Amino acid sequence: MNNNDRKEQELRAREQKLEQRALELRLRELDAEINPRSVPFYPTQKDQDQKLTRTLKQDLVNVAKFSGLFLGGVAVVYVSQWLAWITVFASVAAAGYFWFKFRSNNSK
Repeated sequence: MNNNDRKEQELRAREQKLEQRALELRLRELDAEINPRSVPFYPTQKDQDQKLTRTLKQDLVNVAKFSGLFLGGVAVVYVSQWLAWITVFASVAAAGYFWFKFRSNNSK
């Protein structure tokens, strides 16, 4: 019987070790769920040279856009001014033409 008792003790010891391992594994899983370990965040930084050239390029693009819009606006103002003068002179000429035409027709 001594042999059977020893086997039972070994079996109980193995069962306790397995239960202990299962408990430790379950505790590690719960800890991982509660406190997830994330990958550390390392913010990136731009090189100063690229930043300087990029801002200069962007400034030049903005100046070109503003200049184009300004010159386009000036051109629109000049064209509309010429059209306004042409319209005024055409309407005065038409009024004079019709006035003299109808006046000469009435005098006959």
